[in-house]
Amino acid sequence: MPPYFFYGTLRDMDVLRAVLRRPIDCFTISEALADGYRAAPVVGSDYSVLVPDASHVSAGIVVFGLALRDIRRLVWFEGKDYTTASIDVLLIDSEQEVTANLYAPAKNVRTEKGVWDFDAWRHRHKRKFIAMIRRGNPA
Repeated sequence: MPPYFFYGTLRDMDVLRAVLRRPIDCFTISEALADGYRAAPVVGSDYSVLVPDASHVSAGIVVFGLALRDIRRLVWFEGKDYTTASIDVLLIDSEQEVTANLYAPAKNVRTEKGVWDFDAWRHRHKRKFIAMIRRGNPA
């Protein structure tokens, strides 16, 4: 399986663990940057989408070693409104560029100006978000 780049809520290790329903220490996880992209807040939501923006660099993580069962869990989490795309990102620790998959909106999504604030999301919404995942998480 190719690596996956996560730029939004899945950057959080507790969220990733809740979605995958298993320990995540079996994966190689590297911090990464997507040059020319911005994690934009979605209008009326607490999450983001990645949009092209030449004046920005978006932070995220790249996860190596996902299995087919993990991809199925991610598809469940992202839902029918997202599709898989690919993106070139720079791994911060090795300064190596890799091509990774990511989940992108399958249709146009209205976004707000500015950059989605990952730290603010963690502080304000993370606990409730993880509880929602666990309630709706299929076996």
